[in-house]
Amino acid sequence: MTIIILGANGMLARDIQSNFLAQDIIFESYSKNDISLTDQDAVKRCLEKANNTEFVINCAAYTKVDDCETNQDLANEINGNAVRNLAKACRETGKKLIHFSTDYVFNGEKEASYKEADQSEPINAYGQSKLLGEEGIIAELEQHYILRVQWLYGEHGHHFIKTILNLMENKPKLDIVDDQFGSPTSTLEVARCVNTFLTKKPAYGIYHIANQNYASWYDLASYVRDKTNPGYEINKTTSEAFVRPAKRPKNGRLSLQKYLELGGYVPLTWQKAVDQYLERK
Repeated sequence: MTIIILGANGMLARDIQSNFLAQDIIFESYSKNDISLTDQDAVKRCLEKANNTEFVINCAAYTKVDDCETNQDLANEINGNAVRNLAKACRETGKKLIHFSTDYVFNGEKEASYKEADQSEPINAYGQSKLLGEEGIIAELEQHYILRVQWLYGEHGHHFIKTILNLMENKPKLDIVDDQFGSPTSTLEVARCVNTFLTKKPAYGIYHIANQNYASWYDLASYVRDKTNPGYEINKTTSEAFVRPAKRPKNGRLSLQKYLELGGYVPLTWQKAVDQYLERK
């Protein structure tokens, strides 16, 4: 099977390509230097040339959450309008689309984990732009999988765990937010879950993908500390004390029930996945 993957140099795309479970996959990989997602004609030409390709995996996105607050038009163009145009091109060329969205489409006020059908109500520009992309896909293309993910980390790129490891080497102590909750999610695990959709081809729609169990950012930082630098001082702080341009949802927990019912790859607990990541460092 040949698969087109867009945003091929990003953290998620690189781990999807290098750690895929299926052995008969050939990737046609395009970075933003090869094809810009906002270049509608280039995207359409790319899909038209790939006659034997059934799936397009879109990992291209504008993911700088705080920058989205001051660059809302750009965020909406990349994460929203361009995604809708990609879905339209998939429909016109007979391709199925796997696209990644985010827990930030929710406002974080629910006490329980969010299910796929729960009301979307973003509280920042990034979440709004990603919701715009979801809506565009739904409007243009029936054959789609929208996979909402969160708190990603992996072998490449910048992420929270790598930042904590670096800060512990350069600062005497850290203050970490303890009132935002989600599941730290390994991009390797996401790749294995994507394999489920390619092999089982379940009903189209939105699915939540994450490692199991949940944590606060403080919990995650403390876990990494305990595994790598025991005794280092990490203190709790609040979202209000740690002001950032974009407001974050307090509860970003995603229910995995719908995905687990597919009977495919079962994600590890976030603790086990973090252990495996640290063992590779």
